[in-house]
Amino acid sequence: MANRDYLLYNFEIDIAPDAEPLAEELIHAIINHLRESLEITFHQHLEENERNMKRAVEKCINAENELKELQNQTREIAVNALVNREELQAMIQDLTNELNKMDMEMAFSEQRIKELSEQINKARQQAQEKLETDPVLKDLKEIIALSENNLHHAEEQVKAGRQPAEILEQSKEKLMKARIELARRREELVLMHGGTKAEQFAEKTTDLTMEMSQFRIKRQAVSRRLEEIRRKLIHADEYEILAIKIDMAKEKLAHSLEMKNDMELTDIHPPHVYVIGGD
Repeated sequence: MANRDYLLYNFEIDIAPDAEPLAEELIHAIINHLRESLEITFHQHLEENERNMKRAVEKCINAENELKELQNQTREIAVNALVNREELQAMIQDLTNELNKMDMEMAFSEQRIKELSEQINKARQQAQEKLETDPVLKDLKEIIALSENNLHHAEEQVKAGRQPAEILEQSKEKLMKARIELARRREELVLMHGGTKAEQFAEKTTDLTMEMSQFRIKRQAVSRRLEEIRRKLIHADEYEILAIKIDMAKEKLAHSLEMKNDMELTDIHPPHVYVIGGD
């Protein structure tokens, strides 16, 4: 049962006996004014209460919608993300360490390839210098030049009919033998003066280059995994933030519902003015 408030006003007016009609008129005027004032105040209070009720209902609806939206976001994140931040951070640290180790190994391999390339160039340069200064090669080149001239002369003589064809074949054979000797001498000098080392360095460079390619492929896979875990960590942070927001939204909704229920239970009655001891 709703509580009601009662106010008792005591009016005492000392008047002369011949002024009694004016006193009654004054009392009625005061009572009517009080009734009108209370009526106006009541309607104002009633309208304000209706506005408050409307705002309370809107707050409840907004709070409920906000809670549903947060819960939906939480479900979407929880589907694709781990929520154990410590585990994710440990995985990130391990993958970062692995990447750093791979970068150091790749940097070492790159430096080794650079050194091998320099050694290859040096060995080839030494071999080339020896080829240019070798007296045997010089003699063989002169022999080849002479043989080429002899071959050219033999061709002219055979063509003119002054020499038999056998002379031409002999000249070709001598030139071929000289060229073979030149190639063999070149190969011997290359092997003697850095050629073998250059080949060995080249093989090592090829092996290191293949290892570098494999390292790059592996590093890309580790890097992609690291980015994936970092995204999951971001989702985990978002999950925790959403969990806090959900708790706040629940409190907000509970408070709004409580205010709404209190307003619904409030029983507002219009004011009544009673005159005791009067007409």
